[in-house]
Amino acid sequence: MFFQPDMYHTTASVPHSFEFVSHYTIFRTLFILKLPFLVCDMLTAWAVYFYFPNKEDGIRSCAMWLFNPVTLFAFYIFGRFESIPIFFGAAALLAVKKNRILLAAVLLGLCLNGREMMIFYFLVFLVTIATAPLKQVPLKEKILASAIIIFFAAGALNLLTAIGAHFQDASGHEVGRILKEGRVIHLFAFSLHRIMAIPLVYSLILIWIWTSRGSIEKKILLGCSLAMMSFFAFSSYTAHFTSWMIIFPVLFYGYDRNLLKPFIAFCFGWFGHWAFNSDLGVFTWWLASPYSLHFTRIPTFPELFERISEGYGIFDLKMMVYLFRTFTLATLIYMASMMIRFVGKENAAE
Repeated sequence: MFFQPDMYHTTASVPHSFEFVSHYTIFRTLFILKLPFLVCDMLTAWAVYFYFPNKEDGIRSCAMWLFNPVTLFAFYIFGRFESIPIFFGAAALLAVKKNRILLAAVLLGLCLNGREMMIFYFLVFLVTIATAPLKQVPLKEKILASAIIIFFAAGALNLLTAIGAHFQDASGHEVGRILKEGRVIHLFAFSLHRIMAIPLVYSLILIWIWTSRGSIEKKILLGCSLAMMSFFAFSSYTAHFTSWMIIFPVLFYGYDRNLLKPFIAFCFGWFGHWAFNSDLGVFTWWLASPYSLHFTRIPTFPELFERISEGYGIFDLKMMVYLFRTFTLATLIYMASMMIRFVGKENAAE
């Protein structure tokens, strides 16, 4: 499931792509339409900076957010709209740190409605607030915050279900309901003897939140981190999706400088994996078509590698995808272990 057999697949046919980029106003229109994505990326940097009382930590984390290859690719090259829900998620974490629980519930609710996979944060937030001691979260605030996040989560799921009849999955079939959408299946596809990896990790997170006596801030930060990172560890996705989880290593880097090296290793694995596992429209010269359509004629890296690797034995294109995917998984697990150790030390100190 970590390999896409059709490496030349793209979401639009070649004639349709040329027709799209040949329109005389398309690039000006796209520039204007994508300006809000840039604004939200800048606002996320603002939230990261003000997350830390020590401004040196804030500047360091802010620099990691702005200049890592994943966010540069997702928001400055590809121009993805996920910068909007990511900003709301970062702002919600900042609100939790400032003990503005109701504001955090509203912001996180907006995050859930910005991208369907952000639903991972729903139960993490709800269980944390519901099980928090009354001295941390008064009963009235608990009830209101829980009602707000449940309302937003239900709204997001119902909206996606309502418009699902107009969707098609990757095979061209009508979705009908959001639970039939292809990416939902991937949440349960990685299993070993009927033990499903992502539900297993998610269950462990919720149990830890319920039994831990740590602060609300650290519970929500670590819980959301591990929930989203488990998706990237045990599911399939495309290159720009990785931007969803970058906010968590960035924030933990402000607490622990030792996270920098495994994060660099993760970025190396991410780049290598998508260089070998690209398609026509995601991680190739096609992204430079606004500058010149001649870039679309340059062969993709997977095509070139297939030509030169015929005598390499087992180290063919598929093997290279597997190797880099495995390396990326190793870096994810290592970063998660560092995050868990840090929060464990913080809880022990309290």
